[in-house]
Amino acid sequence: RIKTARIHHCCRLFGTSSCNTKMMEENIPVTKEWVEFIVGRNWEIFWAPDNDDDVDKEATNENQTPPAKKLRVEGAAEIKATTTEEPEEEEDEEDWYAGRVVKFLRYEQGPDWRRPVFQVLFVGDEELYQQILTPDIVRPCARSWVRRSLALLDAHQTDAATKIDNGNGSKIEKLDQKKPLHKQLPIDTRRLQDEEELSAIRKACAAELELVQNLSTLSGKGAAASKVELPRWHEHSIIREMIVLIQEQIYLRSWLKFPDRKSGEEDDGPSNSYVTFLVGCLESAKRCCAWYDRCYVFLFHVHERREDADKISRDDLLHLFADGGRQTMTNLIALDPSFSGFKRKRKGGSAGPPAKSRRTKSRRRAAGPTFCVEDESGERYFSADSEDFKSGAFVQEMVSRFSEEDHRWFALAIGRMLLALSDHVVLPVLNWMRRADYFLGKSEFLFIGNGCDEERPDWDPDSFNQANSHATSGRTGRNPWVTLDQVESLLESARSHLVLSKFDFDSAVVELTQKIADILAFEKDCWSTLDKVTTDDLCSGDPHQDDVLRTLQSLLSTTKSPLSSVGNVERFGKGTPPLTRSALDDACRYRRWILDLKQAESCRERGAFVANVIQHFDSLPELPSHEKDKERIVETMNSLGPRVRALESSLRDNATMLNRHKDEIKQLGERSREKDSILDDMITASQKMPIVSAAEEMALVRKDVFEWLDRTRKVLDEELPPFDSVFSIVSELDQLNVGHSPSRRELTRNLRPNKHVDNELRDFAKLDLCTFCETEIQRISALYSSVSVWHDKSTGVLTTLQVHGNPAITKQYATGSVRTCSMVDLKRIEDLLDEYGTLKVSLKEERDNLQVACNECHRWSDKVTENLLEDRNRPFSDLLAEVDAANKPEGRPRGIILTPTRQTLDVVISILKWHGLARTATKGKMVDTSVAYPLLLEGIEIVELYGKVQHRDNQYIPSVERTSENIRRKLDSKKAHKPFSRAKMESQEISKALILRMVNETRDREEGYPLFRLLLLAWQVDVEKFAEQFRDGGDKSSFTLEAASGLRSARPRLLEPTAEADGLNDESELFVEFNRLVDQAMLKREQISNLLSFKKSILRDCLRQPEIAKSHLASLKESYADLRKDAKGTRLLGLPPVIATNLDKEIKLFSWLVRAVQYPEALGDEKDIPNTSSDFERVPLDVLFKLHDTSPDMIENSGDFALVVVRVKELHEAASKWQSEVSNLTLLSMRGGKRRAQQSDGLDGDDAQQRIDPAKVAAMSNHQILKRVAMPREDAIRNMLKNTKKFEVLLQELLSKDYAGKNADRIVLPYGGSLVDYEGRFILLRLTGSPLYLKLKALVEKISSVADDVLADTPGKATFDWICKAIQWIESLSVSIDRDNIGHGQLSIPKSKVAELLGMADAMLLDVPDDLRKLLSKHGILVSTTKEGRLTVKSKKGGAHHSLGTTAIRWSPILFDALKEDEIRTDEWESLISDISRKCAQFWENWDGNPSRDLILQGHFLLDELSETLGESSDLVVIPKKHDLDTGLEHKVALKSFIEKHSTPNIEYEFAESALAQEASTIENRSLLLDSLVDRAVVTKRPIEVSPVSEGDANDLNFRVTARKLIGRALEQGIVGIGSDLERINDVDGLSKLKAWEIEETLYRQFQPKSEDRMSPRYRDKVRSLKRAFSDPSNCTLCLQVICNEIDLEQLVKMPSEQLANPEIRRNRELAEVKAKEKTVLTRSAKSKTSPQNGDAQHFHEDRVKGGEDFLADLDADAKPAFKDMPASSLKKSSLKEVTKQAIATPPPPPPALAETLQPSRSQSISRRATNASGSDKFTLSISDQKFSAYFNCTQHFPSAVEDTLPERMRDEGRTRVDEFVKFLASKQSSGHWDIYTLRLLPCTDSDARQYKKFYKDFEVKERIAMFKIGAGKLFLITPRFHRKVKDLLELRNSQSTYGVLLKKIWE
Repeated sequence: RIKTARIHHCCRLFGTSSCNTKMMEENIPVTKEWVEFIVGRNWEIFWAPDNDDDVDKEATNENQTPPAKKLRVEGAAEIKATTTEEPEEEEDEEDWYAGRVVKFLRYEQGPDWRRPVFQVLFVGDEELYQQILTPDIVRPCARSWVRRSLALLDAHQTDAATKIDNGNGSKIEKLDQKKPLHKQLPIDTRRLQDEEELSAIRKACAAELELVQNLSTLSGKGAAASKVELPRWHEHSIIREMIVLIQEQIYLRSWLKFPDRKSGEEDDGPSNSYVTFLVGCLESAKRCCAWYDRCYVFLFHVHERREDADKISRDDLLHLFADGGRQTMTNLIALDPSFSGFKRKRKGGSAGPPAKSRRTKSRRRAAGPTFCVEDESGERYFSADSEDFKSGAFVQEMVSRFSEEDHRWFALAIGRMLLALSDHVVLPVLNWMRRADYFLGKSEFLFIGNGCDEERPDWDPDSFNQANSHATSGRTGRNPWVTLDQVESLLESARSHLVLSKFDFDSAVVELTQKIADILAFEKDCWSTLDKVTTDDLCSGDPHQDDVLRTLQSLLSTTKSPLSSVGNVERFGKGTPPLTRSALDDACRYRRWILDLKQAESCRERGAFVANVIQHFDSLPELPSHEKDKERIVETMNSLGPRVRALESSLRDNATMLNRHKDEIKQLGERSREKDSILDDMITASQKMPIVSAAEEMALVRKDVFEWLDRTRKVLDEELPPFDSVFSIVSELDQLNVGHSPSRRELTRNLRPNKHVDNELRDFAKLDLCTFCETEIQRISALYSSVSVWHDKSTGVLTTLQVHGNPAITKQYATGSVRTCSMVDLKRIEDLLDEYGTLKVSLKEERDNLQVACNECHRWSDKVTENLLEDRNRPFSDLLAEVDAANKPEGRPRGIILTPTRQTLDVVISILKWHGLARTATKGKMVDTSVAYPLLLEGIEIVELYGKVQHRDNQYIPSVERTSENIRRKLDSKKAHKPFSRAKMESQEISKALILRMVNETRDREEGYPLFRLLLLAWQVDVEKFAEQFRDGGDKSSFTLEAASGLRSARPRLLEPTAEADGLNDESELFVEFNRLVDQAMLKREQISNLLSFKKSILRDCLRQPEIAKSHLASLKESYADLRKDAKGTRLLGLPPVIATNLDKEIKLFSWLVRAVQYPEALGDEKDIPNTSSDFERVPLDVLFKLHDTSPDMIENSGDFALVVVRVKELHEAASKWQSEVSNLTLLSMRGGKRRAQQSDGLDGDDAQQRIDPAKVAAMSNHQILKRVAMPREDAIRNMLKNTKKFEVLLQELLSKDYAGKNADRIVLPYGGSLVDYEGRFILLRLTGSPLYLKLKALVEKISSVADDVLADTPGKATFDWICKAIQWIESLSVSIDRDNIGHGQLSIPKSKVAELLGMADAMLLDVPDDLRKLLSKHGILVSTTKEGRLTVKSKKGGAHHSLGTTAIRWSPILFDALKEDEIRTDEWESLISDISRKCAQFWENWDGNPSRDLILQGHFLLDELSETLGESSDLVVIPKKHDLDTGLEHKVALKSFIEKHSTPNIEYEFAESALAQEASTIENRSLLLDSLVDRAVVTKRPIEVSPVSEGDANDLNFRVTARKLIGRALEQGIVGIGSDLERINDVDGLSKLKAWEIEETLYRQFQPKSEDRMSPRYRDKVRSLKRAFSDPSNCTLCLQVICNEIDLEQLVKMPSEQLANPEIRRNRELAEVKAKEKTVLTRSAKSKTSPQNGDAQHFHEDRVKGGEDFLADLDADAKPAFKDMPASSLKKSSLKEVTKQAIATPPPPPPALAETLQPSRSQSISRRATNASGSDKFTLSISDQKFSAYFNCTQHFPSAVEDTLPERMRDEGRTRVDEFVKFLASKQSSGHWDIYTLRLLPCTDSDARQYKKFYKDFEVKERIAMFKIGAGKLFLITPRFHRKVKDLLELRNSQSTYGVLLKKIWE
């Protein structure tokens, strides 16, 4: 039973009322059907913790506890139930939760109710609950709805059945199309009452979808064969089912509910917006499926064989396929129902796809199909357009690519539908339409098989081209000719094809039918015309008048026209022989020859034309003809032969005469000019011949030349020849130059044109002219050129004047032949008249006309100028009449531009008219403003000029823009009033003079004061506008008393005022208001000035009479308020700003004074302060500061006021000083809280490092200023002092109290060479895993809580903060460890974190302030920084050695140094692996596919070196770069494969022999490696222990390391004492260290029990004994026997000290024993009590073993014995030398721990040591603060001359950067003037090695190289880290050594 309160709470949760039916379910009874329906489904169930009807949950485990929190229905992530030992009291809040009703259990009975109990599993819970469910607390689940929707949208396709999780699965991974779709989806969210609505939805969908049959029953019946199958029936059925399911989902979404979450409240589930987004996706999918269904129905109707079916239009098909398909693809691509798709959609909004560039069809074909693009938000869009869908190749490619990306089953079905519809319907229809368009000439190309067109149906391009094989070459490829048979075939396919017959092609069919008819009609016309080609009865011989030729040409043009029906047809009709374009061309040629023959027979023609006719007779083409017309054509051809032969005979008979005449005419020359009769006879004889010859034409041309010459000479002889005669001569000359003489033109009028003859005659005429007329041609041409330009100009001018009707023109000129202008400038006419005097040709008429026009212009201009400029006393009215008459068209010279111009006179007339109107308007006593305002607006600039001319005593001058705007507002008229432009008036002299005359005051008085009255009117307009704007509430800053009074005083006035000049209306409302405002403001200003005058008298008695000051302040405020109120309103003009400023200053002054006198005691003397604070009010600090900040300036003779100001300043100074001291000493804010950031205002320079003394703070709490001023930080200071004392006590506990807790660590701290010790343990865990560290953190946290309240920077707090930083750094180091690898025995830290950690430690450890050092020293802790920059921490005597703070301080530098060393190792390893990788890359470049022995051997060495280096990577603490590791592993795999494939046993044996060769240099390498292992504690692969290091383990490590060093040093001293002539002392040094390592291992095994934690006394005794024995110079035999392996190590360690002593000691001991025995008396009862004594053992304590440090001190005490000369020995030095060399050559095997590390060296030869100038091989090097001895081994040929220049002692001359040294070395090497030698540096002793190590580490950190000056050369030391920098310049073989690079100058 659900309580009413709970229902109301649920309603409030979702923002609805309890009566809202949409929130709660309807009142549904609990029936059996409802109970069975909800079981097995997911629901949202209302849960409340106080639900009385809930039944206890059913759990499998009785001890299980209820979940702490159930997951809300909106959550998406599953939260597991959290179980704890003690269940929490919190209960789940009431809300709707998602759950699954598993099963029905039973009914619960009540008195009056019966409720069902169900088993429920909530989402995010693992337990089952029993709960009573009723319809009002069960509603549809949004999770299930989303799951079913996603499954519906994301289902993939398969042919086999796949198991589907339809309960909890999120989607159908595979869809089985053999099963119904709804059975493969998750269960829907329907309710029991939704069944009826869902059934109605299914029925509605079934009614909308048309029922069709299976397409497979129709395919193959008459349709063309296709590779694409038609859609399947079962696929169509699933699509229809999907439409129904989507519609159901959309309906069920309306019953989902979503709560309104508050901002910040978590909501991980499917929100309302996401579900709405899914609804949109379902709608898109539904549209896609509906398109598929329409296409399926369309395919069915297309393939259905029905004769009565309606035709389908092409547009309907394209709308369905192209537009619908594109929209469907757009929906599919954008359909991404995932949550990421939802976020992209919401981010991108509805911007739509990006703008698509317009591409032509050819460009789309070239670019290929591109149909999908992405926008900036990542959302995909479909980019193809509808035109792309017309390409079958595009559709196929698009579907193929889309199917590869999208595997949803309905998407694949839509792709198949696109292919089927395109292949079966669209392509056949489009191909038919394309062919029809091409056949009809509507398309230029016939697209076949190029992606835009396909071969089907029934289209074969090869057969098409073969049918057109007779076509011309111009119609091939994609645009062949069309035949009549093809057009008929296309028409037949439209009727018979199964698919095409369903479409409406009526328009195309009609056009194709008409095309067939046009082709047949064209064929008929062609044959009828061809029959008339050979007839010549009615022709005249002229081709332009022959009807047959014109008809043939028209037919041929028709075939070439693109608009013609036969334009793309070849082979017109079906006749035989075929009728083509070539046949028509042959007929035209034949007809032209017939016409030429007729021309040759009917008239005289040139011989060349006749010969051409005869020549083409034999090459006439054969005409196409029918069988019946062949005999007629043969007869016609036979009749043409005699006619041609007759022409040939006539031409042959006259040929001789023609040639003779031609030669004669060329030979006549000048003789023909003298004998014209010969030329006339030749012309007469030629005209009698039947053929026109070239000689006849030449004779006529020469005759015309002679006639032209005679006429030209006659014209030139005249003094001023007429222009017409000259022009005629020049024109005839032009015709003669081209051979067109008058006589020849008459002869060749009816002849056919001949370009060859024309060219010959042109050359002949030019020759004659040059021969006979050269001088005359030059003279006449020059004459014409000089006059033609003037003639053209004058003709143009006169024509223009004629057009304008100027009476000066007496001759009519042709206006069309001459270019005219609009008007002529007078200057142009005058220039032409000036030029006429230079002409030599007569043009009298033109000159007279121009002169008359010019004279008329001058008369008119003089008259106008005289009237305007000279007569200055004429009235303006008379002047206006004359100027107006002169400026009319009939008064001005027509067509001529002259001064003054028409525009100028127009301006003058306008000004005169305006003045006349202004004079009329301003007459009378009052000015008529209705008329005057427009005139004033129009002439405002004239009035302004008048005001400026008459300006005097700040008189008013109108502003053109402002006054014009004011007048326009008064007019309030839409009529435009364009004012005169002053610039335009002054641009002309006439108008300017008129204006200046008009603005003269005297002239204005004569005219009746019109301009003065207009000026006065403009002033009144501005005044009234001022008053109007003030009244309307304009900008108050502009309406001041100053502006108003200035405007009133600027009223215009005359020198001699008269009553008739003033015409203003002084009684206008605005004018009166203006005067009132000015008077009122002036009165207010006077009142305020009087009030301010009482200031000084009140200030003198302000302390004695404060009431007067308060009253005066009230009066000031009242006046100021009235002033502001008047200024804001419209009552008063703005007074001068200085008045308001002075008033404001007075108010501030008296306000300050009134506030100050409220505290009289505080401002008084010391005696005025009462004894008790209750009788005295102190000045609050904020009030005092405010009084001081606002303190006014001192005023003279102010009395009490001056005293108050001084007292305030004194108190402020004292309070500020107290505040400053508190701020400098503490971190208190101004209000007493904690300041956000520490200030350092009071500290600068060295004082900034000083800390605050708490005693100073205590003194500040008792300061005298606190008696007068109430400070806000008094209480905070006192509380801080209490907290400081408490903090100091806790800090003393942290630093000065030893830790005595559980498992206190008293072991020596680690060395710090690595974060992992030699046994593989992580040294940090020794600290962080100890109880001490936990205690340290707890104590630090406790102190931190107290330190937060110490708001001062004391030394103790600074020290504590520094310790906290150290602990924080240790914590950061611990967190940065990759703990996943600790359990696998390997420790690793990412390199990026290492750099961050080192940066943090640098800032913390390397800069410790001095005051922190002093405070730590007081607590017994010494902190110092070495020269190398390292922090050292030691405990003072009497201090706490093991306090918690000391532990943190001592561990930090150790861990820092260890981490830095680990980083250096990783850098060196990365450098090494990079070098090896480069070698491998070079190796593969050298391999050409045929490996040689050397190459395979090189591969062995590379693989060995690479394997060794990769093996070392596991020992690195800092993780190297992954790229380097991967590259090395790839090279290793490749080398292994290469060697396995190509290597042979011989090569492998050779490699093993070379690799394992034992050379002397091996000892060197091993010695260096041993030193490195000892000094740096190399990491091994032992598992890391979590527990801290025990005391015994630490002593074990330190004792054993020290023992090995001492034994090795003693062996080395003993061997050196054998003889100084041994070679390779450094090798012996290495051998001694190796032997010491083995001796110590044997000692440890023999004398150190595993059960003891500390080193045993016997072990210590043996170490001491062996050390003294080996270092004794007299015991060299023992050393040599040990080195030469003559004594077994097991036997050696068991030898007593007597046997280890030197021979002399043994002899003395034996003599002593003999003497003792002689004095001893033995008895039988006496028992021998002698026991071996070990004198050395007395040096150790038996009860307690010394600490590691004491042991080291004891051993070092004996480390340097005195050396003496070696006594004589039975062994020879030569034998010792041989033995040593043999031992060096075959050293003993390394210890097992070093077996992997010590690999044999591959150096080629043993190098020698370099000697110095003193003859020694030892060099002493001083570098900065380090000094050590070393040897230099020569790695190459080293000349003795150079060797002698090396000094024994060297001191560095400086240091240089590595990069600079590399550049320097490269330049020296490339110059060729320097010798470069490399020397390998080897330290002499261990102490030298330590100094050397400090040197190179210091220089490597600073990236510097040491430099020494050696005479004229230089020596540089390159440490190991910088080898890679010079690898391209030098060969440095040992990567672990330092090399000296010596540079010596080569002297020529």
